[in-house]
Amino acid sequence: MGLLKNIPVFRLLLIAELALVLRDHYLFLTPPERKRLRQLVVRGPRMTADERAELRLLVAKLEPRLLAGAATEKLSPVPLPNLITKAKERKIASSRRQASVGASRSAGSLGASPEGR
Repeated sequence: MGLLKNIPVFRLLLIAELALVLRDHYLFLTPPERKRLRQLVVRGPRMTADERAELRLLVAKLEPRLLAGAATEKLSPVPLPNLITKAKERKIASSRRQASVGASRSAGSLGASPEGR
């Protein structure tokens, strides 16, 4: 805690905001994917070619370009173009819509008989 006393409040707030942005993107992964990501990161350079390919897929799901845009938006003293900031919002809204549509489709098909359609 002694180290944090020497850091100005605005820097602490910035670190906290960046942590929240990172968390939002980390939550794009399912719990099993998050667990696997941690396992792969721990393996580090000892990963096999298949594991490296799996790591690439998991990192792609984190939306690194949008993550960079969101982090830059938090760090930037001037407003960023909508191309970066609105793209993040559209992507998150789109992924939430797709998840809810997929869930409602699968829930709707569970109890429905062919005659009822």
